[in-house]
Amino acid sequence: MLARYVKVLLKSIFTKGVVKATIAINFMCNVRCKTCNVWKHHDPGFKFEDFEEAFDYDKFIWLTITGGEPFLRDDVWRFVKLFFETQKNLLTVNIDTNGVLTNRIFEQVRRMLQYVPSDKNIVIAVSIHGSKEVNDSFYGVPVYEKIVETIRRLKELEEETRGKIIVALSSMISSYNLGGAEWIVKNSEKLFGIRKNRIFHPIPIQAINFGTFTGIQYDYDRMLDELEKVRRMSWIYNRIYLSVAKKSIEKDGYAHTLLPCYAAKKFIYINYDLKVHPCNTLPEVIGDLKEEKLSEVIKRAMKMDYTSCRRCLCNTSFLSSLSTPKNLLKSLKYVF
Repeated sequence: MLARYVKVLLKSIFTKGVVKATIAINFMCNVRCKTCNVWKHHDPGFKFEDFEEAFDYDKFIWLTITGGEPFLRDDVWRFVKLFFETQKNLLTVNIDTNGVLTNRIFEQVRRMLQYVPSDKNIVIAVSIHGSKEVNDSFYGVPVYEKIVETIRRLKELEEETRGKIIVALSSMISSYNLGGAEWIVKNSEKLFGIRKNRIFHPIPIQAINFGTFTGIQYDYDRMLDELEKVRRMSWIYNRIYLSVAKKSIEKDGYAHTLLPCYAAKKFIYINYDLKVHPCNTLPEVIGDLKEEKLSEVIKRAMKMDYTSCRRCLCNTSFLSSLSTPKNLLKSLKYVF
């Protein structure tokens, strides 16, 4: 996983323009996480054909499919097919999931694998937030056993395909699942055969947009102890990310980046209504794919400047910030 991220970062540094996009393909969910309220919405998202029509940009290195819960749609495989057919520089496609819809996830992943080139892969990032008790309390529904079964079956598929699919874990650090992320780091290899360099630890974002987190408060001070414990156990990217989170909370009382952000210049966010944003935190609309092609939006976006915006610590935006030589070197001071 580390080698993969080094490759992505190096290619991002030496590729001009937007190299990363996250596409939210719906705005609905089948769990009730305490850190968000997407489950209160029921928007199935745009039609694939409308997205395909506007998707004419071909310089992406890394693409992420998210939601909501993306596997509530039955056409996730079509996005993977489109991405690998149109993106000459694409290294990987990431798909976020809560892991609850085991059979549907497994069937779609198996189907999409036929469109993944032999030298590329897809990463399925399954969210799990602690032991059974902690995880189910966080999710608001009893789904731990389903998630474990999904991870087990995907790991079998990973072995069968010799790494064409990579299974990763996403384990949030928040006041709603205290101790959960630490438990995952300590037990993931024994329980799931997944090493710590395949675990990510997103931090809840106070400055989020789109009403997704409206009315939810995060007690950042209560996270500091676990942040430090998990940081010390983590691989290099997580060490940097969690160190920045800890330092920003200690300094300003909430988690935000300490590095210039390259939203719009290196990274964009396409929402479930086909509106384009500089990232998945800022509400500013920089384009609408119902009215124009993606290449037109990106040409305009690259002239925008959000480097002084340090309002959040979105994992994806933070990674895009590292895709410049100066920021990459700056980030190394947060390793220890």
